[in-house]
Amino acid sequence: MTYIKLKTEFEAHLIALAMDQQSADFVVKVASFKQVLTTFSMTIIAFSRWPLPCLSAKL
Repeated sequence: MTYIKLKTEFEAHLIALAMDQQSADFVVKVASFKQVLTTFSMTIIAFSRWPLPCLSAKL
């Protein structure tokens, strides 16, 4: 519950920053970084669910 509230406040703060023209590219960078982070963690989760024989066969 606290995390969701914190996340919403953080995004509201980013939106307020985006209103300022100078920090608009910063917000874009943060958003794309969050996207990369999400993709990366999803990839790790997908790999950790795999059985590892395919990797050990290559080694």
